Amino acid sequence: SMGVSQRQFTRDTPGRKFQLTRPVQPRLFALSNDGKLLFSGGHWDNSLRVSMLDRVVPLNNTEHYHQIVKYHKGCITCLSFTSDSGKPWIVTGSEDTTLHVWEISSYSTRTHSMNNTIFDSRGPKHYLYGHNDHVTEVLANAELNVVLSTSSGGLLLIHNLRKGDYIRTIWMKHANYYV
Repeated sequence: SMGVSQRQFTRDTPGRKFQLTRPVQPRLFALSNDGKLLFSGGHWDNSLRVSMLDRVVPLNNTEHYHQIVKYHKGCITCLSFTSDSGKPWIVTGSEDTTLHVWEISSYSTRTHSMNNTIFDSRGPKHYLYGHNDHVTEVLANAELNVVLSTSSGGLLLIHNLRKGDYIRTIWMKHANYYV
């Protein structure tokens, strides 16, 4: 029989749900301040996923993600978690050249059950535009109310976190600078 590492995954193979479309890199993951929520991007279906790390779930369980949302049209390439005064945010960057700002709803891991939602069902709070190429890095800071993002074309964009307003573009002479 064919080993799991040699198996070819297809759309209808349950194991494909866990396959990332790119090499595992720290920019594809973010951890909540209390270390109980793990956010992940880079999935084959362009989704943003959150896992509750304080729950014991068998590795072969296909339901091990607490919530999965799909709003990007391209693979999520980076994400950043930030919070200020107890208000948490997650910002995702994608191959579709956009960034999505999520305001985490009803966030309290002490009271979270598997039935509570982390992401607003209406979608991201803001869609940020301005990149012409894949977003390569994102850094959000709630205390400074800012989102910095870079793209493969060498642009550094600055947006307002809470309002989603565009602030400024800085062109970097050499592409692939990371924030």
